[in-house]
Amino acid sequence: MKTYIIIDDNQKDVELLFRILNSTKQLKLVKKYTGAIQLEKELTDLHLDFEIAFIKTWVFGQNGITIAKRLKKIRPNIQIVFISKEKEFAVDAFELGAIDYILQPYNKNRIYKTVNRLLKNKNTSLPRERVDMVCCFKHLHFKDQKQEIIPVRWRTTKTKELFAFLIQNRNELMVRKDVLIELLWPEEDVNKAFENLYSCIYEIRKLLKQIGANIQIISIDSAYEVILNDVKCDVDEWVAGINELPFISEETLPKALTLINQYTGDYLADETYIWKENEQESLRMLYQAFSNKVLRYLIANEQYTKATLLALRNQRLNPYLADSYYFLMKIYDKLGDIYNVEKQFSKLVEMFRTEFNTVPPTHIKDWYRKWIEKQVKTPEI
Repeated sequence: MKTYIIIDDNQKDVELLFRILNSTKQLKLVKKYTGAIQLEKELTDLHLDFEIAFIKTWVFGQNGITIAKRLKKIRPNIQIVFISKEKEFAVDAFELGAIDYILQPYNKNRIYKTVNRLLKNKNTSLPRERVDMVCCFKHLHFKDQKQEIIPVRWRTTKTKELFAFLIQNRNELMVRKDVLIELLWPEEDVNKAFENLYSCIYEIRKLLKQIGANIQIISIDSAYEVILNDVKCDVDEWVAGINELPFISEETLPKALTLINQYTGDYLADETYIWKENEQESLRMLYQAFSNKVLRYLIANEQYTKATLLALRNQRLNPYLADSYYFLMKIYDKLGDIYNVEKQFSKLVEMFRTEFNTVPPTHIKDWYRKWIEKQVKTPEI
């Protein structure tokens, strides 16, 4: 039997709703709030156990939507049903993720339908296999506590892009709704664009609930706030790990190589979003600088196999950067592998010619010229 509270300052309406709900024998009343003082005292009381809140849209001289938002912050999985004499708050109610919106005067059969909907909604608590991390390297996906990918089916491409943009802006205080509309529906009529936005937000919240992602998207006037709660983001974890390793040593090398492997691909590489490019380039540069630092350590300590594998990995990730070719040329030189030094330089020259219609950087050409001269001077045995 599910538990519920009622927040309504009209005592007669409260009693009528209670009698109808009680007649279903499916719900159990925990508390009736008919006064503002009592509500303020107990709103944040987590010891009070209830799963559903019936809230009047205008109560105690304030908007019931505001009360619902406060409840959602404290109890992310609460089911909310709004009660109203007008339809004007319906859009805001469903945008918040309300289960239903009941118009007064009450109709018993209509409330019975609401109860059935509440009982069918079994996702009031997070699934046992919860989302542990939202991941943005290579493509947008979720992982559970075992670090296995959770299969997700996005209803539309716009829904997925909206969520990705909100995640990218997770550290912003607010993401304005007009910015989202301009980004995703620039050609649409304003009213239609807002409908699309609210529909996508509703679908995102529903999806997050289904997969057990304790992520909140809170509507605050003309903007949204994204709260990850206990869900981690792979980008945040990775950047924090990089910052904790200012230098590479024998002790820190295992962690450094783990961080290298966590960079499975450029930020949202498989997605076609134009707005990702600055963030993508920033993270790519951070990875390149860090992996080059690891490569220099490996070469200096004659760990050539690990260095070769890392440089080849970097070349696969980003074949248009010269660094990986240059490192491989140096490694193969240390190993006495003349063939592969020449092969890497030839590949570099061809890449610069076909992609940029130019030649490799001067310092690499100079290194290769001196290497050739060294080979000529070295007598054959």
